[in-house]
Amino acid sequence: MKPVLIIIRGNQSSGKTTLAAKLQEQLGINKTLLIQPSADDDTKTMIKLAEYGQKRFEYVIIEGQLPKDIYSESIKNVIKMFGKQTLVYYLNLTLDQTIQLDQQRDDSYGRERLVEQFQPYDQIDELDINEKINRIIEDINKLPLF
Repeated sequence: MKPVLIIIRGNQSSGKTTLAAKLQEQLGINKTLLIQPSADDDTKTMIKLAEYGQKRFEYVIIEGQLPKDIYSESIKNVIKMFGKQTLVYYLNLTLDQTIQLDQQRDDSYGRERLVEQFQPYDQIDELDINEKINRIIEDINKLPLF
């Protein structure tokens, strides 16, 4: 099977890191490269890590807020590298849902920061973490083998 690229985007405290870590466990730690770029990272680093992962792992997960104004071109380039073996997910929570999740964190971002950085989207994601993992695995199983 060709390597699979999984991109998980969303606002801070939307559950991206938790989903990516649990998905990595489910797929196999040794089979999966997890890339977590921050807005401060050089986007070229993300591309180089994805190239490395494509050669050495069955799955490459890129997880982060990944703002369009910074990452759009880089993400397009990485998607082009993996072609049809790409799955992209946006964890689309309302601001209230995001604040509720943030309050459960030990290292909370705080309401003010979340409100300031929140980027609204037009759908609400109501799946729990296990349903999200199951959906991603189902999507992986639908990909072409070669």
